[in-house]
Amino acid sequence: MIHADDSAMSRKLFIEMLPDDQAAFLNGIRERRLTSVKKHEELMAKKQSVKDERTRALIEKEGAMMEKELDKLEAAIDKVEKRAARLAALQLMVDAET
Repeated sequence: MIHADDSAMSRKLFIEMLPDDQAAFLNGIRERRLTSVKKHEELMAKKQSVKDERTRALIEKEGAMMEKELDKLEAAIDKVEKRAARLAALQLMVDAET
């Protein structure tokens, strides 16, 4: 969730967000990834119907690179979600001490 004080040039820190905003932020990342996956899958499904061999080869090459990048993105999202869970646990510890 983007707030008035949160922009690409002045990103609000994740730990300063409310829990609902943190969840919305992570969901936004997942949705962006899913959009890319759907576009990739659609093009790969159409690949066999492309008559031009060069175009089909380019689709294959770009598709293979996209798959590698999506794997890396999935790993990065997993790391971010684990880190967010650890931060939430630490926040609970801090709240319990105060």
